[in-house]
Amino acid sequence: MTSKRWDLAELSSRLNELCYFERACAHILAGWNPKIENLEAKVQIGLHLGQDMQHADLLRRRLASIRRALPRSHKIRQGWKTVVMAVDMAPDDVSFLSAFYLGVKPHLVALYEQYLLHSDPLGDSKSRDIIESILAKEKAQVAWIQQFVTSTTNLDVSAIQNAQVMQLWSKRHSGRWLAESDAVWPPIDRVPKVSRPKNMRRGEPGALRTIPKDPLRSRRDIGVFLHSFLNEELTTMELIARNTYEHPDMPWEYHLAMAQHASDEARHAQMVARAAADYGVKYGDYPIYVSSYEGQYEFEPCDVGSKQELLWRILLRQTFHEGLALDSLAFEISKRRYLGQDDLARMFTFLLADEIFHAESGQRWGRYLCSGDDKCLLEQRALAHEYFLGRMKDARARFVAYNLEEALAEVEHLENVQYESLPFHRTINLQARRAAGFSEEDIQQIIDWGYVKSEQDFEHA
Repeated sequence: MTSKRWDLAELSSRLNELCYFERACAHILAGWNPKIENLEAKVQIGLHLGQDMQHADLLRRRLASIRRALPRSHKIRQGWKTVVMAVDMAPDDVSFLSAFYLGVKPHLVALYEQYLLHSDPLGDSKSRDIIESILAKEKAQVAWIQQFVTSTTNLDVSAIQNAQVMQLWSKRHSGRWLAESDAVWPPIDRVPKVSRPKNMRRGEPGALRTIPKDPLRSRRDIGVFLHSFLNEELTTMELIARNTYEHPDMPWEYHLAMAQHASDEARHAQMVARAAADYGVKYGDYPIYVSSYEGQYEFEPCDVGSKQELLWRILLRQTFHEGLALDSLAFEISKRRYLGQDDLARMFTFLLADEIFHAESGQRWGRYLCSGDDKCLLEQRALAHEYFLGRMKDARARFVAYNLEEALAEVEHLENVQYESLPFHRTINLQARRAAGFSEEDIQQIIDWGYVKSEQDFEHA
């Protein structure tokens, strides 16, 4: 028996529901990412965040095309929002993973399959092509949680019942119509501290990271270097995720960029962890550090949850630190090629390509929050940097005051680090910075702060 085919009006209504559902899923994942303790689940959530927001964008673009021929207003019932908000308000990791991946996601898969069953393969081929590609990724997400539950002995996700989600799901078409601005909800919490496995030892605030003695040629020390690198990938992913979750009123393009950035960092974490394992090190073998999140989440001069706070996060993480990454990654690529470490050079090349987009996104949205005023951007970055630097110095002073012997041991260790002479220097990556939208004033600011030199500085030294 042939299934009844929906007309264009019904199809566009269904696409609108799917678009909302994907956007809501991305919102939930962004909020939960820093709260998840299991690192595999945390990284997968980062990847899925990027996927779900991209799915929402593809559906949104298709809807915009349909509306040119069939102009009509599409809204969402309150019932849809009630379902997804209930998932966001899960009391713990296990409940969330269960409600989201074993409750909501299978329903989403079913909605896509229903759409394909009732749409015209010829007349609606453009929508179907989009949905078939999305459906494959959504099924992969459900398959991941099933494999994860099977392999993770200390996390019995399958034991959690989704009765509430199931009950709410049956009422998703009820309630008042929501305005688009009211469809995604404000943050339900603040997360100043990120979650990590309890068996991992955190480094003391103000302590120096584990610095390898021979980070160029010793395989073990290269692994230690990559271990430190992994700290940054994870914490950047988490901070960017909260940046999208905590500010749902920002433009659609902002959320799309932040979701892609967080997803990139999740993939980077996988790449760096794989490389570290090749050099005999796994994450947690050494003290872990989370200051790139916890030290850049909130600031005393900024009101909690304000756009000023968001601006400082973006300027510090994306334009200051990710900007420095443009310089350091180019140096790493040259260094590893010179040493014949082609596997590392190749990895760092992929990372650099992504970091240009991350820094560019930081410049764009930092400028947006400064109302397009480049002078404001420079001034706010200087204020954020001064505050951040002062807090780092205070943390170091406290550590030295209460851990004098350890601090002296760190200094002694630094004196034994082997610095091999190379036929080139770490210089500012002008090409990448300009590609990322840094102005000449932005570039001069970082040079004036003394973090990196230009090639001319070395020539005149």
